[in-house]
Amino acid sequence: MLLSACFLVVGGLALLDRATGPYISLAVFYLLPVTCATWFLGRSFGLAMATICGGLWFLDQYSVVPQDMPLPVIAWMCVVRMTFFILVMWLIATLRAHADFQRALASTDEMTGVANRRAFLNTAQRELARARRLGTPLTVAFLDVDNLKPVNDTLGHATGDEVLRILAQTIANHIRESDLIARIGGDEFVVLLPDTDHASADAVVSKLRSLVAREMAARNWPVTTSIGVATFRRAPVSVEELITRADALQYDVKRNGKDRILHQVFDTPTRAPGTDASPPDPSAAAA
Repeated sequence: MLLSACFLVVGGLALLDRATGPYISLAVFYLLPVTCATWFLGRSFGLAMATICGGLWFLDQYSVVPQDMPLPVIAWMCVVRMTFFILVMWLIATLRAHADFQRALASTDEMTGVANRRAFLNTAQRELARARRLGTPLTVAFLDVDNLKPVNDTLGHATGDEVLRILAQTIANHIRESDLIARIGGDEFVVLLPDTDHASADAVVSKLRSLVAREMAARNWPVTTSIGVATFRRAPVSVEELITRADALQYDVKRNGKDRILHQVFDTPTRAPGTDASPPDPSAAAA
């Protein structure tokens, strides 16, 4: 759609440029389709648009050059016009790449490479609205790393950091594209599982816990995980409630021996903030 609009603009500019003659140049307006194509469609489309615009600008000017103008001069005119639009395209592409990089930095945890708390809150808010609109279940797992302090004390903080990186990447490599893992504290992670009911969440979280345990055991690290999992059949009112429910379950695990999963299902109707939530489903299970 955008590409078609760019071509229409270029065609219209070419006709208008031809109609106005050599004394009124519309070259600067060709920058609009070049900029849009580069910014929204990528460098390749921007280069194609820059070449087309440069060629049309040259053809318009070439139609009024003296008949006896030497060929090298004409070739130079063509090169200059093409180079101008290609340089503009390169500048726009560089600015877009820098903007994308800064956006990624703002939403990525520097140590582990997964999403940070800010990115999680933004994504969770969107998924919460989607679950409320479609009536789909939503699950969040709150994961705390056990025994990280002894690792830091005995093996060093560099090893402790490596523990967090391997754990985060192990989970990130084994969840769906629609899911999200984020580091929201020193040794705390959350995994957001949209469209995931109680049974599916049990299977996913159990698998992730086993994979992490295998990675830790392979390195002889005495690290386990305590996980609280909250599945909402109906979307809660806020992201805060989403996190608080799972965090409370994770805290119960830590308080009662660590290294396991506690999972509950909540049937939370839409209600005004500040009112009590409905009780958890009696079929909620601890894994």
